[in-house]
Amino acid sequence: KWKGITHIWHVHEMIVHPPSVKRLFPMLLRLLADKVACNSNATLRLLLSSEPSLSGKSVVIWNGIERKGPIRAQPALRRRLGLGSDKVLVVLAGRINRWKGQGLLVEAAEILRSRGVSNAHFLIIGSHPPGQEHFLESLKRKIATSSAKDDITVMDFTDDIWDVWDSCDIAAVPSTEPEPFGMVALEAMISGKPVVAASHGGLTDIVADSFTGFLFEPSNAAALANCVEILVKDGEKRRSFGQNGRTRALESFSLGQYVSSFSDLYRNA
Repeated sequence: KWKGITHIWHVHEMIVHPPSVKRLFPMLLRLLADKVACNSNATLRLLLSSEPSLSGKSVVIWNGIERKGPIRAQPALRRRLGLGSDKVLVVLAGRINRWKGQGLLVEAAEILRSRGVSNAHFLIIGSHPPGQEHFLESLKRKIATSSAKDDITVMDFTDDIWDVWDSCDIAAVPSTEPEPFGMVALEAMISGKPVVAASHGGLTDIVADSFTGFLFEPSNAAALANCVEILVKDGEKRRSFGQNGRTRALESFSLGQYVSSFSDLYRNA
């Protein structure tokens, strides 16, 4: 900075904890950055809440995505799970930690089971952070005592994430804390799947409510269950939302647009 070299900072995280870092980071951006690129409007809003002066040098550049390979009509994962064509597979893919919402999905599955919805199966796929096995152990205990335990499968991460999305019918992103962006939702959308997501953070940039999926009140298991139930019972809505989501992903979140936006930022910095 002091040598006259232009500094562009790319912010991918919504830093809330610890509070001291939340206060310090926007100050560093104000002092050191010439331009700031945020991965979502939610990330930018959090920065501006501490440092309003950043508005003049900050932009939002959404992450880009590119689908690897065609959408498969007969994905392997459904066969491994032993699911027939009558089962609607709801997938939550993500790190098993404090705030990704796996427990909330279990509660939603219980609500649906109590309503007599018997053709939904829930797949939780992911692994715990290193040294934090207790999150996975706690989740497994919750499922073992759940009234919906027969409707829920937990699997470790897979190298073939596209097989996961091709196998699923509905993607769930029930994060109980705001996602800075929400790449999982975008992966599902570009694979033609409807997304049910918590209505906070970067997910509100990605999911168009009642068009590519549903946004529900964060941490509200009943609201999550309501959205999933609508899609479980309406195959045409699943297909329509999925097609809309794929179009939105290709038109608004392409790698080409991502590269072009950063190229413009570099040229104008």
